[in-house]
Amino acid sequence: MAGGLAVKCRRAGWGVQFLTATDGGAGHHEMTPRSLVARRRVEARRAAARIGATTATLGEPDGGLYVTRRTTDIMIAAIRRYRPDVVVAHRTCDYHRDHRMAAQLVLDASYLLKVPLAVPRMRPLDRVPVILYASDFFTEGPAFRAHWVHDIGREHALVVRMMLDHVSQFREWIPWVEGERGVGRRHPADEKTIAAWLTGRARSVARRWGTRSMRAAEAFQVSEYGARATARDLARLLPQ
Repeated sequence: MAGGLAVKCRRAGWGVQFLTATDGGAGHHEMTPRSLVARRRVEARRAAARIGATTATLGEPDGGLYVTRRTTDIMIAAIRRYRPDVVVAHRTCDYHRDHRMAAQLVLDASYLLKVPLAVPRMRPLDRVPVILYASDFFTEGPAFRAHWVHDIGREHALVVRMMLDHVSQFREWIPWVEGERGVGRRHPADEKTIAAWLTGRARSVARRWGTRSMRAAEAFQVSEYGARATARDLARLLPQ
């Protein structure tokens, strides 16, 4: 949902880190949690390496992420460690509970990022970063508001390639859980079919919030919990 932005940021010389809250250990129908966690880690590194990005994880159990004092402190520490200018997160009305909890952790951490006595072992930030919600089409909750939309036509093929590096997720687990019972490690879903599905989402974003000239796009909403930024501010801050 923000892969195109990640590609542009790396091209512009920015550092990019993909931070996962959970270990991915529940997301398969054939593998053990332990072996799946190791596999997911390798896949994430492979995808990130395509653009020279890094990966990190909070390591919480897949399907078992909760907002607690402990996990909030872990999120604060993770963000402080990387010291980003911009954080991209899910919205708190996302369909997946882990996504919702991860989004809430980012919001709960936001103000505390610059509070010295919160997680004192990590140096506080001087300012709260811009927090962007990645676009979604959910209606159970406030409708997504597209504050900034950018064309990822040039970047989209690389984004799809990075997504396909997550073989266990996109070619095995998601097709199976969506009803394709013959799919698995020995018989992963057809790569072209999954690529077309991923392309369809980027096109849907372009049609919903982009301009006529956009064939693939990403859209973001600015969270009021982070640094305030207008569309003009984002156009100056983020690579085009």
